Amino acid sequence: MLRHQHYSGLVRLAVGLTGDLGAAEEIVQDAFAALLRRWGSVRDPSASYAYLLRVVINGTRARWRYRLRSRDSAQEAAVEVDVDAQLDVLAALARLPHGKRVLGVPAGVADRPLRVI
Repeated sequence: MLRHQHYSGLVRLAVGLTGDLGAAEEIVQDAFAALLRRWGSVRDPSASYAYLLRVVINGTRARWRYRLRSRDSAQEAAVEVDVDAQLDVLAALARLPHGKRVLGVPAGVADRPLRVI
């Protein structure tokens, strides 16, 4: 039930933050797997969405860090990415209530079906 409620929204958020549907789906699947591994120690199941959100945001951060470390072509090196600004945006999104968090996702992404993104 938790997956059915939140999977699409978490993938849309991850797509908005990574720009890559495949990576977004992988990040969200990893978040659900992490929650499942820890389910026996979950004290408040109603906090599961917040946990999933945090894992998704951390997963997108890790992906950006990996991409920055592994970039080695001249084309990638020519593109300047302001990682600090992106991490600030991710942290600010995490602090917002769920209803307002959707507004932080790029326009047109949050309300579109996953297959269209």
